[in-house]
Amino acid sequence: MAMELCERPHTVEADPVRVIAEQMVVPEGSNVEILGGRIYVSAAPMHVLIAHEIMEQLMERFSGTDRCPTTAGAAVGVDIRKGDFVIPDVVLTTRSALHVDRPMLPVADVEFVVEVVSKGSVEKDVEILPTLYAEWGMPIYLLVDPRAVLWRLS
Repeated sequence: MAMELCERPHTVEADPVRVIAEQMVVPEGSNVEILGGRIYVSAAPMHVLIAHEIMEQLMERFSGTDRCPTTAGAAVGVDIRKGDFVIPDVVLTTRSALHVDRPMLPVADVEFVVEVVSKGSVEKDVEILPTLYAEWGMPIYLLVDPRAVLWRLS
């Protein structure tokens, strides 16, 4: 049976911020993330295009291997049942990690994340996520900022 993000085992107490985030009504194509107890909603057409172009390059590079890039809204967190989680614009993981039936990917199964800065995500992408990904032990974090026509690899 597939487990939806909003389903929880009865042994785990629901995180109230997570419950609110899961019940929010947001525009189609938007991502809802929780960081430091705050809820963020983001996505824009140019943002999606940039992420897709990066994913296409990764797909070409890792074709025929178990490594699998995705822009399909793969949530990532340290604890897949509670607390902070993010939905990077691009995630590089493995096909075998994506085949496991769980609500999100644990950081240990993620090799690379990409965040594309958009008007509503500047604070999150530029100030919060670099520190968070470092604390989580994320091997590679690529920040693309189309406003400044720059990218930064951390």
